[in-house]
Amino acid sequence: RLSETMEISEIRVLMKYEFHRGATTRQAVTNINSVFGIQVATNATVAR
Repeated sequence: RLSETMEISEIRVLMKYEFHRGATTRQAVTNINSVFGIQVATNATVAR
């Protein structure tokens, strides 16, 4: 489930950045959520 404060397009930018860094799906989710302090991304969202 996405945060109500972030659009899917914003999440996609973050995911793309994480994958360019070489992060796995799980690492990307952890990194994104740790920055925002809420569950912005899930494994299912990032794996798409």
